[in-house]
Amino acid sequence: MVDKKPSAGLPIGAPAPAFAFESTDGRRRSVDEAVALGLPVLLLFFTPGCSPCARIATELPMWRQRLDATVTFLIVGGAT
Repeated sequence: MVDKKPSAGLPIGAPAPAFAFESTDGRRRSVDEAVALGLPVLLLFFTPGCSPCARIATELPMWRQRLDATVTFLIVGGAT
């Protein structure tokens, strides 16, 4: 068994890599579109069946209410 150190990911404030995704309305979207709105982008990745993700999801309505005019929310769901 090879013991691999988990990736630390990007530092806070680092630009997200460019990627595209299908939105809930079926249109093709990109991170660049969210950035173009002129607000900081809160990029969240969720996976179905993930307990921490489920806990965060219950907090999202409150986050959106408090931060709506200050950030653009971009929530990306994983495959089931």
